[in-house]
Amino acid sequence: HVMHRILERRLHTNTLLLNLPLSLMYFLFYVMGYYLHEDISNVFFLESTIRMRTDAMFLEVQTIDQLWDQLQGPFLDTFFVQEDHTGQPLSKGYGNGDRWGQWGRVETFNQMQGAMLFTQSRRSTDAFGIAPYSCGSSATCDLCRGNAGFQRRGALIEHAHPCGNWSAGPANASRRLGGAEDSLRRLDLYREELDGTIREQTKIKEDRFEFYLFPGADKSELLEKLTYFRNRGWLDHLTDYMEVKFYLLNCELGRCRLESTRVIFRFSQGGGIYYERKLIPVFLEWFANIKSLGVDVAFGCVWTVTSFFRLLLAWRAFLRSELFSHMMDPLNMFEFFVVVVGLGVIGVIFFFNYIATRVTESLSPVRDLGWALSDAHVALVDEMFLKVDVQVEYLDMIRVV
Repeated sequence: HVMHRILERRLHTNTLLLNLPLSLMYFLFYVMGYYLHEDISNVFFLESTIRMRTDAMFLEVQTIDQLWDQLQGPFLDTFFVQEDHTGQPLSKGYGNGDRWGQWGRVETFNQMQGAMLFTQSRRSTDAFGIAPYSCGSSATCDLCRGNAGFQRRGALIEHAHPCGNWSAGPANASRRLGGAEDSLRRLDLYREELDGTIREQTKIKEDRFEFYLFPGADKSELLEKLTYFRNRGWLDHLTDYMEVKFYLLNCELGRCRLESTRVIFRFSQGGGIYYERKLIPVFLEWFANIKSLGVDVAFGCVWTVTSFFRLLLAWRAFLRSELFSHMMDPLNMFEFFVVVVGLGVIGVIFFFNYIATRVTESLSPVRDLGWALSDAHVALVDEMFLKVDVQVEYLDMIRVV
């Protein structure tokens, strides 16, 4: 009986001695794995630069006209780069299978994928886009006659919208449609305390109005397109919400990743415009290098040993008819909690790799066309945004948790 007690005491001491290095290795590999997966410095470098650029454009804006001025000026120049610093056009490809070149590089290392999506929702959609409009060029008349951007999502495209006699010249092309209320809008940075007081984007996708800017088009065409929507009153006093969404691919600075970028404007009934930007990185290569893979494998091994060790102790307590008291011990409860959290971490690693695979698959059809994407490929780009958005939302939700 005395020897039994001595053996139990030694077993308890050895258990504590084994538990300490396991816990230290568990924590160490967890921290190292998290650090290697996040690529914090490069993500911060990119995101902080984009935030500074957009803040400089929009924080001082107070009216819809000023908002359009920024979109047609600095915003277009920043995200649709088509010339180098000497004014020479950039290449769209270098041959040998390269379809991208230096064209459209944002902050040196990033290139837009697919297109840039402009979306808005309104308090009333009844009379939107009904008024006749006199277009002034072949490009704007194609947009006008199809009523692009002014039709409810999913509605049949029109081909006979009244657009005047465009061949007569651009005499009416600069005419603004919209009320005097447009100039009363004021813009400010969106704050969390405004949640619940300002309308969000409508949940009914059919009540959203949208159009695309394709980065492969010349900047003059993009400017003409924005001018058309401005002159026709795409934003007015009935607009509740506008969002500009695009994806930037960066495979040169750190790990290959897609940066989901959203610039949001919320319109209050009191005349204010509130600005917000959201950036979410999606890593397309979940393991940065062999070190990252090695740390994850080591974490998995330590988790397996720790789990086996905790189960072995629970089994011994069960044999002694002490399982309940063993499980109710605060230290043991904490250890089992750590094991469950570790299982969740391993699951997240596999799930993030799944997200990277799905996003890559969603981008592939768009990337196959390079800079040749245009309004003829709207359905393809729509599908890309739909699929990638779902994965980005999953990723953002997991990171918050």
